[in-house]
Amino acid sequence: MENADYIEMLNTVHALPDGLTLYLKSVVKSKTYLKGQHIDYAVDNQMFYPLMFTGAAKLLAVHRESGERINLYFYFDREFLFHATSCVINPDVEIVLVFLEDAELMYIEEVHYGNVLKLYGDAYHLDIKYNMFHFEAVLNQLFIRNYHLATQRYQLMLKDNPKTGKRLSVNDIASYLGIDQKTLSRIRTKE
Repeated sequence: MENADYIEMLNTVHALPDGLTLYLKSVVKSKTYLKGQHIDYAVDNQMFYPLMFTGAAKLLAVHRESGERINLYFYFDREFLFHATSCVINPDVEIVLVFLEDAELMYIEEVHYGNVLKLYGDAYHLDIKYNMFHFEAVLNQLFIRNYHLATQRYQLMLKDNPKTGKRLSVNDIASYLGIDQKTLSRIRTKE
């Protein structure tokens, strides 16, 4: 049943033809991660179209020398994750996915991803739409962080994903919004 759920979620990104649907159903993999485990995007990420089936995780940028950590994005149940193999934005920055709860990821392995692109022309449309979804999310986050006041950022975050306020620490939310913890605490007490 989970494979069918995964395919149904992919269909929300781009309508899949029957042949591609059958192929994907047969090759979907699942992997469990425990709270605190992580994936280093430059090394470990050979999963394509990864779906956070259950659980929660945060995508971090970690400066290799200073150790400074910036929360880039949060993922919850039934959300697709950004995927990029050998992702190196800057040699001084490591991109890491840290699991905030026990989680199950569903994904397509690299070999099958290559087959999908070779065998099904429509897979390119899926790939483009999947990546555009994540590109738009990043642009939206940049716009929110650079245009809106701290209170507006917090309200927009809760509106876009009400789970964030209940499932994340104050530190994580503050980092994601680009504000300090004291400012976030003041905002939350006013609400």
